[in-house]
Amino acid sequence: MQKQAVNSDALGVFFVGLPVGSMAGGERGSEVAVYKGQSAAIDRALKAKGC
Repeated sequence: MQKQAVNSDALGVFFVGLPVGSMAGGERGSEVAVYKGQSAAIDRALKAKGC
């Protein structure tokens, strides 16, 4: 979904001059950041436990 928003933003900026994907609520960067943080925390916990 984030990749689609980025593509929409790129096309919107090129044709209209505005990031249309982000303006329409397609921005998912914060969700991606949360999931990456959770994944990193799980990896650290596994390494700490020797898994």
